[in-house]
Amino acid sequence: MNIKKIIGILTIVATLTMLTLVVLLLLQGTIEFKASMVQLAMCNFSVLIGLSGLYLVESHCTPNRISRMSVWGLGVFVMILGTLVSFNLIDYKSSWNFLIAAGVGYITLVQLQLINWDESKSLVKVLGLLLILSNMFIVVYFLAKLSIPDLGIVLDITVITSVFSFLIGMIISNPKKEKAHQ
Repeated sequence: MNIKKIIGILTIVATLTMLTLVVLLLLQGTIEFKASMVQLAMCNFSVLIGLSGLYLVESHCTPNRISRMSVWGLGVFVMILGTLVSFNLIDYKSSWNFLIAAGVGYITLVQLQLINWDESKSLVKVLGLLLILSNMFIVVYFLAKLSIPDLGIVLDITVITSVFSFLIGMIISNPKKEKAHQ
């Protein structure tokens, strides 16, 4: 069994356990609320993000060796950090922002691999640059623990820019990938 299938199975298991944990959390009343369920959900969510990114890169991309190692390294780092933060082995109050910033950085790296940014030209390069700039603003926002109310709308704009530049990049780069496989 190859690594892509193993990661795919683990991703499905992580998704199903995340859904189960969310349903169990919703069914708990506020009086009988268990913090351990939230800790498990946080841990599971970080593992799900890491596994999903690894699966997407392994099954839908052909990254070079450095990019593949970067995705694997940062993905494993996000999963380990998420586990440590969720079970309060690392102080949650001082490290939650670092966990979110690392997660956004990891998602950015995966997105760039999916749109094949390093080998693209023209519009996909511009969209990749917009993706990098908007996601790096989000990373800096969380690392610096900014909470200025005026930056709320800027944060909203950067999230929308990131999402749309990734989606448009996927649409534009997808026909090229199909032609390359044929």
